[in-house]
Amino acid sequence: MHPAVDPPSTGPTARRKLAELEAQLIEEETVARVSEAVEARVAEALASEAVQQSLQQRLEEERRHIEDAVCWGLQGRRGAVWLSSW
Repeated sequence: MHPAVDPPSTGPTARRKLAELEAQLIEEETVARVSEAVEARVAEALASEAVQQSLQQRLEEERRHIEDAVCWGLQGRRGAVWLSSW
């Protein structure tokens, strides 16, 4: 025979714990859904033509900046080499 099993408590403490667990589950589900929605919107925004064009423009500007800095550095070294040869 099976030992007698006490039915779950239905007192105020049990109801409060149940309510707390339900609230926690609702909060976790809400956080997960909001997180998914944010990730989807970010992915959509990053994939947009406007963002891609903006990123491409910024990359081109940064490349030009780096090229200019390298050219100035090389010119400075050439000048230093030329002066030291005198």
